[in-house]
Amino acid sequence: MGEKVLKEEKYNYEKWNNYNETNKSQNVKNDNEKYHKEEYKENKVEIIEKDKYLRLFADFDDYKRKTEEEKKTEKDKYLRLLADFDDYKRKTEEEKKTEKDKYLRLLADFDNYKRRTEEEKKNISIFVEQLIFSELIVIVDDFERFLNSETNADKKIVEGVSLILKKINSFLTKYEVKKIEIKDGDEFNDEIAESVSTQEVTDKNMENKIIKVYENGYKIKDKVLRFAKVIVGKFKE
Repeated sequence: MGEKVLKEEKYNYEKWNNYNETNKSQNVKNDNEKYHKEEYKENKVEIIEKDKYLRLFADFDDYKRKTEEEKKTEKDKYLRLLADFDDYKRKTEEEKKTEKDKYLRLLADFDNYKRRTEEEKKNISIFVEQLIFSELIVIVDDFERFLNSETNADKKIVEGVSLILKKINSFLTKYEVKKIEIKDGDEFNDEIAESVSTQEVTDKNMENKIIKVYENGYKIKDKVLRFAKVIVGKFKE
């Protein structure tokens, strides 16, 4: 009976040991599995974090690249804008210069027009004056011939003609129209006189001298209005 109890106890002990070993192995296995699971979880988290970091890094690189491209784009845009502004300034300066040149040409043309107009007006005025005074001195010639001729005209008529002639001469003097001072015996001067004929003379001193003033000449200011008509001496031995 005692041996039987010992055997049973031994059996139970071994069984217990086997159970413990089994449980121990199972626990180790479970611990290993648990460890691997934890390690897998940790690795997975690490991989996820790493992927996250890499994606973040890639995004940052993209951002940097985009930022650089945007900076380059903005710079190019600014340079184009600056070039456009320079073109605008140049065009504006050219347009200003063109407008200024156009204005100066217009001003010069207007000045020329004014000068031409003034000259034309002056020439017309001179022409009209010359025309009027030329006709008026013809009347003076007629009155002078009448007074210098031997006539039996009534004294009052003569006085009346003399008075009219005096007034005409006064009018002519007022506008600086006067007779050319020339008389018989003066040297012939073709700048103030016109030879209508020649007359032979025996006195050599009368060669090219005025023999007779056929018609008086007149000046208006310093310009000849009408040349004096004269007969010039021509020496003949």
